[in-house]
Amino acid sequence: MNGVSHRFPPTRLFTIDTCAIAKDKHHIGALLELDVTEGRRRLRRLRTAGTGGSFLGWVLKCLSQAIREYPEVCALYIPKRRILLFPTIDLNILVERELQGQRVPLPVVIRDAAGKSIRQISEELGEAQLEAVSEQIVLGAGRARRSERLYGLLPAWLRRWILRRVIRSPASYRTRMAPVSVSSVGMFGKVNGWFLPLGMTPLVVGLGAVTRKPWAHENSVQLRDILHLSLLLDHDVVDGAPMARFVARLAGLLEQAWGLEAVAAESRP
Repeated sequence: MNGVSHRFPPTRLFTIDTCAIAKDKHHIGALLELDVTEGRRRLRRLRTAGTGGSFLGWVLKCLSQAIREYPEVCALYIPKRRILLFPTIDLNILVERELQGQRVPLPVVIRDAAGKSIRQISEELGEAQLEAVSEQIVLGAGRARRSERLYGLLPAWLRRWILRRVIRSPASYRTRMAPVSVSSVGMFGKVNGWFLPLGMTPLVVGLGAVTRKPWAHENSVQLRDILHLSLLLDHDVVDGAPMARFVARLAGLLEQAWGLEAVAAESRP
């Protein structure tokens, strides 16, 4: 049976190369189920009062706080056998944006997330989601777009050699990238499971759906809001014990509704 063929977008080559390089990374994975019932309850109360921020903004704030306490989890291995710790916590997150009438996941970099409030992060994400982008912006215009076309003409081994050089350059992270990749695609479907992303960065976070399920809480079994969260941590730059401490701290921040009491206090007259 004959099918319908479409032109293969040149930008997909970058995705393919990214996945190929990601599979060569020495990532250690963690799959978490976290009780975020209290955090969601406080967020709903704050939104009713016209304050606060989004659930995603709060999760990113908790993530940036955990990284601030354990910065080695997003350190970068650079030439001459050195490890670079970044001065600020920058997050590269995929959000759905409108491209030619369709909603597609495109990256947005949140600079210095640890230095921003939950509301500021939420507003930055909201503005990015509402902004319609064109193919010209995605691919670049003029010289940048010609570079994109040239990239598509190169053989796979050369494209990936170039990418590997880029992701080992601190300057690339300061101008175009971030050492932490966050994918929230899994939050768009109520799936009782994990979303497992691929990524080239030292720390990769996959946010899954929040589902209601029976959960042990205060010596009883209750229906609670459970977030499915996956983590990939680069074993080249951080050992297992710091990884475990970071994961435990992130879990504690999310389950204890960290940061939302401060938001509530700021919103009081």
